[in-house]
Amino acid sequence: MSEQRRGTFVFQALLLFLFAFWLFAFHTGDASLWDVDEPNNAQALKEMMLHHNLVVPTFSAALRPDKPILNYWLMWAGVRLLGMNSWGLRIGSVAMGALLVFYLALTLRRLYGDQTALLAGLLTATALHSQIIFRAAVPDPLLILFVAIALISYLRGYLYPEEERRGVLIACSAMGLATLAKGPIGFLLPGLIIVIFLLLRRDLPSLWRNGHLAWGIPLFLVITLPWYLAVGVETHWVWDWLFIDQQNVDRYAVAMQGHHGPVYYYLFTIALAYCRGRFFYHRPSPNSGGDGVPCCDKRPPMPLCWSGPLPGCLLQPWCHQTPQLCLGGLSRPLCSHRSAPLCSPQPDAAAQPPGRIPVTRSIISGGCGIAGAGSLAGTGANPAPG
Repeated sequence: MSEQRRGTFVFQALLLFLFAFWLFAFHTGDASLWDVDEPNNAQALKEMMLHHNLVVPTFSAALRPDKPILNYWLMWAGVRLLGMNSWGLRIGSVAMGALLVFYLALTLRRLYGDQTALLAGLLTATALHSQIIFRAAVPDPLLILFVAIALISYLRGYLYPEEERRGVLIACSAMGLATLAKGPIGFLLPGLIIVIFLLLRRDLPSLWRNGHLAWGIPLFLVITLPWYLAVGVETHWVWDWLFIDQQNVDRYAVAMQGHHGPVYYYLFTIALAYCRGRFFYHRPSPNSGGDGVPCCDKRPPMPLCWSGPLPGCLLQPWCHQTPQLCLGGLSRPLCSHRSAPLCSPQPDAAAQPPGRIPVTRSIISGGCGIAGAGSLAGTGANPAPG
């Protein structure tokens, strides 16, 4: 692929990043904090800043074991930049959403080509759920971003041998950051998806065959353990115990935040929700990728997103929002436009001639339409408290 074409794509991806950042930030600071989590997170941050302690989360002078520290640090950076207001508390989530869009465009390009990679980023930016979650001062934007990085990085390393080591290390690093943002769900969710994916591909030994986990697991621990140890030492391990017991064990075992109902309810609903992707998936004929990587021997291909429903069903009662946020949003980009199989790598896809969908025109026209709707909606927004 020519350097000119590569530069054009990067420029388009940067435009998409700026568009996503503007879209998520549009009127974000004009509304007051809502839901139960945003004001609680903001109050906890105020107390931490008042006591000059950015290690131990507290609320009303008591330990707050609801979530780990990374979201507080992200909100702290926004507050330092824009002040203690809705803009400062939410700007970090806006940035995480824009980074996710940019990351999808760059990393899906080799798999599916310029057009589909940009379209995946555009669909993510304009999804209704994205417009809600990437405007909120909550840890979910961090979790979504890092789970996406973990899954796609591992996938690229699995498909392209020259990226295998780097992909595993990036995936382990992303899982560590996700664990700092939301807890054990940060590594259990992507880890289970990867394991089930390899089991369905009958290729589980590839997980440790080349010894990359010997570096990946220590890297994960280096990122994750320092803060968990620091908050444990400072609180005599009370925070760690409350976090594991109340926010993890009890979240799975008992109803929390009004989420009542039997466990098997989620086993049915999550599996049913994923049936929709099956109708858009077509089994291709076995072939080999253009990079010398064999596509799929004689077995039917198994996309990575098909490995998501089972961990989602298992973990849904534990972390009631996570599977929808991560798996539902990622299933479309990972299945790809036109449902190209993930086991059929297309390393030269970016060099393919452009199709009939003018991506730049789609971005501009879609942005204008959403901006117009947002302008009308924004006129009625509640002003943030002074």
